[in-house]
Amino acid sequence: MFSTCIFCQSNLGRNDQLETFPVGRRIAFDAAKGRLWVICGACKRWNLSPLEERWEAIERSQILIERLHPVAESDRIALYHHPSGLDLVRLGGATWRETALWRYGARMSRRKSVAEIKTVGRVVVTQVVPRVLGATVLASLGPAGLGAGFLGVGAVMRMAQARALRRPVLLLGAEDEPPTIIRRRHLNEARILPGISGGAWALSVDSDGGYIILESADAMRALGHSLIQANARGAATEDLRAAVRAVEVAGSADRYVAGVIDSVRFRNRRTIPLASKEGSFNGPVKQLPEHTRIALEIAAHEEMERLALEGELAALERMWRDAEEIAAIADDMFIPQAVTDAWRRLKGV
Repeated sequence: MFSTCIFCQSNLGRNDQLETFPVGRRIAFDAAKGRLWVICGACKRWNLSPLEERWEAIERSQILIERLHPVAESDRIALYHHPSGLDLVRLGGATWRETALWRYGARMSRRKSVAEIKTVGRVVVTQVVPRVLGATVLASLGPAGLGAGFLGVGAVMRMAQARALRRPVLLLGAEDEPPTIIRRRHLNEARILPGISGGAWALSVDSDGGYIILESADAMRALGHSLIQANARGAATEDLRAAVRAVEVAGSADRYVAGVIDSVRFRNRRTIPLASKEGSFNGPVKQLPEHTRIALEIAAHEEMERLALEGELAALERMWRDAEEIAAIADDMFIPQAVTDAWRRLKGV
């Protein structure tokens, strides 16, 4: 059983109420469709569970909510909080639009809050603190000492940012071959392209092995991760509703992505109708209009889940296993090899 978020590689936590499915602190389930998700506490994304691990957990979840009163409820969606700390989200015949607003609303709201906190923190560090300390500490430290202190804070912040950009987010390639590692910084210039080998669209990204072009499921996974970064500031409720409507009107996630290529091209930081003969899309994903990026992220997540459901165990197990491997790579990324080797010797690995 896996314990790491497929999308951000954070630990999902554990619960003591679902004996056959102890992973996760917030569980969503749809008894009619036989689906069970673990909601990541860090990024709020929904991790679909493998097929063979769902049924007893769904049955147990239904028993648990019979004794609880919903904390929040609509016609077909309800949230329950168990005294043990486990949260349960029941989906009962909800439309796709209702479910999507519930699923993606929490994620976008959290990102918006985090972005606002970071903005305030940046202002405090760069403007407020220097003014306060400038009046009280300048006399004791002197201009040189104070300047060095703030240069040190800036250096730490830059190091943290650089470390985050080096964090791996995807492992691609055949199972019997060394994986191609795509890191967060590689997705900054991800671009949607017309399909190459018969597909409606493709995605160009950089990687540890150099520039590559992805199609099908790999392209969708990489697109989803690039949009997490591009949409880091979240979205207002009305923008989210508009994005959900756009994907719904398109009829499917894959059609929406293909439609982006047909309808817009980005040039010189302006969105204009397609006018070129080749009909190419030549702009980075991060520079698309905000409402388009939000809709694309929803579409990418929905399409990944659809592909996983079609391939069921194989696709899901690959995604979960990759998340565990990425988490291990990220944890070991800045630890000296001598320390890692010594730790393994002590553990007898």
